[in-house]
Amino acid sequence: MKLLACFVTLLLAACTHVRDISRAECAPEGVPGHVTLKRVAYLYESDDASADLLDYQAPGRALLAELPAGTALTVTRVELRNGFESTFGAVYALGTVDAGGGRQFEYLWGVHDRITYAPWESAAYDPRANHRVVKCGR
Repeated sequence: MKLLACFVTLLLAACTHVRDISRAECAPEGVPGHVTLKRVAYLYESDDASADLLDYQAPGRALLAELPAGTALTVTRVELRNGFESTFGAVYALGTVDAGGGRQFEYLWGVHDRITYAPWESAAYDPRANHRVVKCGR
């Protein structure tokens, strides 16, 4: 039974593909780099060492910090992840909060080849509007 569990784990890990698209000229202008929040964002506990950065409140999740507009962030990398959990691909921005010890975060920016405006790009939050195509998202 342990052998089967190990095989399944290895198979799922082999299906995962992460591609750094930060410097592929398909990430929006200004990232990677230093950015400033234009609207409030929230840091929530995550399963790994980084925190999840969300631009909406998520009841039931452990809130680490509320980041007001004007908070400085550094986006260090933009990734396209394809795999068992994200069959169609997911675009993530990874970085750190400049204040408070440099807490690491991940921000789910979009799915497949479409992203919305991140909290450092727009003061308005509307997850249904303003979808943009990431050129190398496929």
